[in-house]
Amino acid sequence: MLNLKEALAEDIRAGIEAGFPSVDSASLRVIVDRPDNPEHGDYASPVALALAKQLGQSPLEVVEQIAAHMPKKEYIG
Repeated sequence: MLNLKEALAEDIRAGIEAGFPSVDSASLRVIVDRPDNPEHGDYASPVALALAKQLGQSPLEVVEQIAAHMPKKEYIG
């Protein structure tokens, strides 16, 4: 059975590896959880905030880059 949180974490890690090849994604802790506020979506991860500091970019720029490089799966909208 598919563990959605683990699958999303793997997809986010793949997006990081493809979008930011200089980042050591193996050392990153990619956490996927349900946000407290349902208006923020079904699942969320704070990894872009940590990467933004490291890369000197805004969190939004990091998220856009990760999302653009994540594998396209049927469970991701």
